[in-house]
Amino acid sequence: MNTDDGSGETSSRPSRLPFIISFALIAIGLSVGSVVLADFSAVLGVLAGVVAVIIAVLAWGGENYLKRETELRRRDAIAAASEIEKLAWQDKSTGLFSFSWFEQALEREVSRSVRYDHAFTVLWLALDLQHLHNQSIHAANTNQAYIWRFVSDLTSASVRNTDTVARRPGDYSVAVLLPQSNAEGGNIVLNRLNERLEREKLELADGTRADARFHQRLVSFPADGSSAEAILRALQQ
Repeated sequence: MNTDDGSGETSSRPSRLPFIISFALIAIGLSVGSVVLADFSAVLGVLAGVVAVIIAVLAWGGENYLKRETELRRRDAIAAASEIEKLAWQDKSTGLFSFSWFEQALEREVSRSVRYDHAFTVLWLALDLQHLHNQSIHAANTNQAYIWRFVSDLTSASVRNTDTVARRPGDYSVAVLLPQSNAEGGNIVLNRLNERLEREKLELADGTRADARFHQRLVSFPADGSSAEAILRALQQ
């Protein structure tokens, strides 16, 4: 029987049926041979030995089955706890992570990148409020939810499921963590986001539609910093 171990890979549990069939055939063969030789005591001895072996095999298979089930349950519990923790750090209205969660994710990604010797990229995006003001669009309280939803939808649609988009301190700005992506990969994401900006308009509470622009910054590990603190400093320069 196949089962998913939680890592996306499929594993096979040990099947006891082939062992049972094999030993049953052995028992039948030896029994027939002993009967032909007219040695009934040999028949009993052979059967007893085969039964003992089958019991041992079943016990071994059962122990491995229990170990496997325990490990699967442990992995499922860890995955469930991780999802619950992520939900606790997400903003319910936008789905964006808090910046505290982003900082933790950045620390973890630095450790992974050092261990496996790969790069990653961080994007810093801030809505150009002056551009909105020039269009007589002001970020009033009634528009905040609309603007944040626009920022969230636009950035989330431009990245992968494995990337992290977080709300950063400041007016309508986000940080995006792109694991295992170099600067070239980060620029691909920025190009995708800018293409969407050309097609989509920011719609506000009163139905007004306006063009939106983002101030953008890209830094990569380890080229622009070898620690989480260095990456954050580079983003703010």
